Amino acid sequence: FTSEELNQHFNPIKHIQPLGKSNGKNVVLIIVESLGKEYVGFYNNGKGYTPFLDSLMQHSLVYQHAYANGKRSIEGIPAIVAGMPSWLTGDYINSYYQTNLLHSTGYYLQQQGYDASFYHGGKNGTMSFDRFVAQTQAGNYFGLNQYPQKKEDFDGNWGIPDRPYLSYVNKEISTVKQPFFTTVFTLSSHHPYQLPADAKNKYLGGPLPIHATIQYADDALRNFFALAAKQDWYNNTVFVITADHSSENTLPYYQTMQGKYEIPLVVFEPKPTLYKNAELNTTTIDHISIMPLVVSMVTKQAVPVFSLSSDVAIQFDGGLYQIIKYPYVVHFDGEEIVASYDLLSDSLMQTNLQTSKQIGAHQPTIDSILTRAKAVIQTYNNSLIHNKTHE
Repeated sequence: FTSEELNQHFNPIKHIQPLGKSNGKNVVLIIVESLGKEYVGFYNNGKGYTPFLDSLMQHSLVYQHAYANGKRSIEGIPAIVAGMPSWLTGDYINSYYQTNLLHSTGYYLQQQGYDASFYHGGKNGTMSFDRFVAQTQAGNYFGLNQYPQKKEDFDGNWGIPDRPYLSYVNKEISTVKQPFFTTVFTLSSHHPYQLPADAKNKYLGGPLPIHATIQYADDALRNFFALAAKQDWYNNTVFVITADHSSENTLPYYQTMQGKYEIPLVVFEPKPTLYKNAELNTTTIDHISIMPLVVSMVTKQAVPVFSLSSDVAIQFDGGLYQIIKYPYVVHFDGEEIVASYDLLSDSLMQTNLQTSKQIGAHQPTIDSILTRAKAVIQTYNNSLIHNKTHE
């Protein structure tokens, strides 16, 4: 597109207005390592490994079609924290553009008097998360070095197991002046899927090694919420729960190019209980939409935010852009559409509409989806190259 055309199709500066019902509330953003959608019973007719999260979702806003923008933590954290995807041959954190001016959710909320922090039980320096948090002004970073009992609780691989670490986070944020915005990234459900010694016989798991650690992570969440419910900040808090990416799956649906990016996204507010029952949102949403979503929920004033969020979810996988606007999936090589699918009639993506006789009725919608994605991708590339990744 020319510059004029591009501005007509997509503007990365979002002028976010307060929604009104949760202005000024605390926010706790919980990113559960490798929590693929397949593991969550709520999404799969009760078959899963997350009984606590399932019960919480019964009183939450639940996104039915949420997607990660990448398949690794080093891609997921920048996308969630600052709306920056890695639509590159490598990851953004280690790219030529890593020093671009980029703002995070924590930055925008600190402008309104919020305390902001990022907790990760892993070693300081892991995947340069501490540097990224500092560069995007996401708040105070707390890693393994700051954990008071690291010698006693260290798991021997990555850092501190989820149950003691989430208990520690609860204690820490209970000492902070409200309002606060806290992000916590868990780690127990990461390979090599090691459970603490006192938990090895408690979680039976399933056919994959990760399943027992997902059960453990879910139980750690149960304990965290039980502790949090006793704190004075609890009823004045919005909880957002998602995953950094999915992991290995057993069901064919979650093994497809589209299915392997599906993740849970849950918004829970304990009081007033906004959701007497689960409220299902069927719009397509992705990691880079979390920043404007959180800001819109709690901002007390109109605020301009740089965001690549749109009505399509995009991943860059194996040289192809995968563009999703449920139920459509489009594979684009940068020049032309390679494949497209209709998940409603073809959930396993076995019929390429581009090469079938079924494309006719779908073509206008697919063309519209591609036009939007092209505008977002061009904006992304231009913004990186010219250091315009900020408002």
